[in-house]
Amino acid sequence: MHKDQAHAYQVHTALPDKFITALEQAITTTTDYLAENPMSIHGEEELQRFYFDALHSKGNASYRPCDSYPSGSRRH
Repeated sequence: MHKDQAHAYQVHTALPDKFITALEQAITTTTDYLAENPMSIHGEEELQRFYFDALHSKGNASYRPCDSYPSGSRRH
């Protein structure tokens, strides 16, 4: 992503698709692991923190402010 930037710091309108795909894969893998090993979460604060942060980040990545919806299709 950085190689396509004109400046060292640049704000982007969205996260790269590759990043979102990797995040989704990490969430799926972690979910599968926790489903197969439900007791593993006890004493695994770092895994739990990563999992919840990943879920939160995924939610933020797919958030679109109301102003970005096409005219006439605003959500309430």
